Amino acid sequence: MRNLNNYDLIVSDIDDTLIYGFWTDLMHHSWNICRSNILSAILMFLQAKFKLYKINMKLYYMLKCADAPIVFLTVRAQSNATVKMLYDIMGRTPFSLIELGTDMGAEQKAEVVERYLERFPNILFIDDNKRIRDNVAGLEVDVLDPVLMREELCQ
Repeated sequence: MRNLNNYDLIVSDIDDTLIYGFWTDLMHHSWNICRSNILSAILMFLQAKFKLYKINMKLYYMLKCADAPIVFLTVRAQSNATVKMLYDIMGRTPFSLIELGTDMGAEQKAEVVERYLERFPNILFIDDNKRIRDNVAGLEVDVLDPVLMREELCQ
């Protein structure tokens, strides 16, 4: 397991990074097809209420053991359901949440990380999307692909 104690800040995505599974795929595809904020809000509520997700346990334990502050950075729209879900997953581990509510995640996530670089020179960025990781890596930030840490792929 990778030691995350060498970083000043850890910035992590949520969907397909910390959590994954059928429901996150459904949410992604329904947004791409319908572009409905109402449907998205309902799906986020149901996901949090009924815990319709799998947790990337290796990443979870790495985050729980990290000394650095954790910021969850997501393209999801602002929702109390996302906050509830993260508290259910992370428990008492302190974290911050930034919900961008955008379709331009690659650009906007890189901008957020760039602003954090002013205060935190050593950042780890965790995201499943290669395009977003490449944009952030251009800022000379360490990036991590969490997909290969999923339980099904670790066996």
